[in-house]
Amino acid sequence: MAYKPKGDGTMTVAECGRKGGTQTSKRHGKKHYQAIGKMGGAITSAKHGPKFYKKIGKMGGSKVKRLTALGREALKAKEAE
Repeated sequence: MAYKPKGDGTMTVAECGRKGGTQTSKRHGKKHYQAIGKMGGAITSAKHGPKFYKKIGKMGGSKVKRLTALGREALKAKEAE
């Protein structure tokens, strides 16, 4: 989505964030985001431990299972038409 400032020269918070994110991406590139992601993952791991990942893994798995079931039901309903 292209950046479009408002007519009065001010920016919304979303526009400001988008502009700053684009500039950061141009300035630092993909490796920057990989490095900060790795640091954040290491800090989260040290702070919460393996139980945290086990818990969120189960939550994600149950959501995927539920969404897959809904998708299958939708396909069956479409085929029945």
